[in-house]
Amino acid sequence: MSKRMIYILFLQIHLATALSFYAVKIMESTSKGHWEPILAGSLIELILIWLYLKGLSLSKGKDLVEIIRGMAGKWGSILILLPVILFLFSRLILLVRHQITDISIILLPQTSLWATTLIYMILPFYAALKGISAIARMSVATFILFIPFVLFSLLISFKNFDIHNVFPLWDPTLSFVSKPSFYVSMLTHAGFLFLGMASLNNKSITIREIWPVLALLTIFNIAIVYVPLLIFGQETVVLLEHPTLIASDTIDLEWVVFDWLPTFFIVSSSALSVIEASVICWMITLLIRKVIFPVHDKWLLPIIGVAVYALSLMIPNLHTLNNLDSINALFSIYSIVMIPVATFVSSLWRRRQNA
Repeated sequence: MSKRMIYILFLQIHLATALSFYAVKIMESTSKGHWEPILAGSLIELILIWLYLKGLSLSKGKDLVEIIRGMAGKWGSILILLPVILFLFSRLILLVRHQITDISIILLPQTSLWATTLIYMILPFYAALKGISAIARMSVATFILFIPFVLFSLLISFKNFDIHNVFPLWDPTLSFVSKPSFYVSMLTHAGFLFLGMASLNNKSITIREIWPVLALLTIFNIAIVYVPLLIFGQETVVLLEHPTLIASDTIDLEWVVFDWLPTFFIVSSSALSVIEASVICWMITLLIRKVIFPVHDKWLLPIIGVAVYALSLMIPNLHTLNNLDSINALFSIYSIVMIPVATFVSSLWRRRQNA
C-alpha cells in the first residue's frame, strides 16, 4: 500500500463524516464567525497528528498497539485502548444509521429500513475482511468516481449565494468553545487514528507530507458549512437537519444525469461512508484481535456485523441519533487525544530504555 493511497483514504474518511452532520454542529456552536471553530478543529487535529506521527516514527515498524503495550503491558494497553474500541464500535453504528436515514429519505423512501441497512452493510464488512490494502484500492476508485460529484453538489448552487449572510465575520468571545456542539463536531477529526495501524513497509508518514491533505480538508469543511449558510442565512439554516443536502436542491438543472441534484450528493456521500465504515470495521477487528483476544476475522466480523445491524435498527429517530452522537463525542475526544499522547510517550519511554 503506497503513501498516496493512505492520503486518499485519509481524505475520504474525514470527508464522509463531514458530509454527515458537520455543518449542523458548527451552526449550533456559533451564530457568527463560523470559520473560527472550523480552523480551531483543524489546528487541534494538526497538532495531534504531529504528535501521533512523531510517536510512530520513534518506533518505526511497530503499530500503535505494539508501541503502547511495550510501556503499559497487556492489561495497561487494554485499559487505554478499550475506550477506543467502544468509540469505533459506537461510531460504526451511528454512521450506518446516519447514512441509511439519508438514503431512505432521498433514494429509497418506500424500502424497509431493515432491507436498506442489510444491503448497505454488505460491502464495508466484505472489504474489511479483505484488509486495509483492499480498502485502500477501493478508495482510489471511489475518489475518482465520486469526489467530483461532491464538489459539483457543493458548488453548483453558488448563484443563490447572498454574501451578506457571511456576516458577522468575527466572534471575539470565541463562544463556540463553551458549546457542546463544537466538541461533537470533533468527531470529524478522528479519521487520522487509522494511520497507526496501516502498514507501509517501514515507511514513515511525516507531518510535512500530510498537512496539505489536512489543508484541503479544511477547505472542504469551510465549503460544507458556508454553502448552506450563504444560501439560507443563520436564522434559517439552524432549523435544518440536512442543510448541505438541502442547499444542493436550490438549483434546478435539467441537463444533469439526475433530474434532482440531491441524488448526486447522496450517492457520493454513501460511497464515501462505505469507505469510512470499511476502515472502522477493519480497525475494530485489528484492535480486538491484538488487544483483547486473537480471533480470526472471518468469525469476528459476522459477530460485529450482527451487533451493528441490530443496534442501528434500534435507534428510533433522529433526535435519539443526535443524542447518541453527543455521548459518543466523549469517547471520540478521549481517542483523538489519548492515542497520540500514549503513542508518543510510549515510544519516547522505549527509546530512553534502549539508550
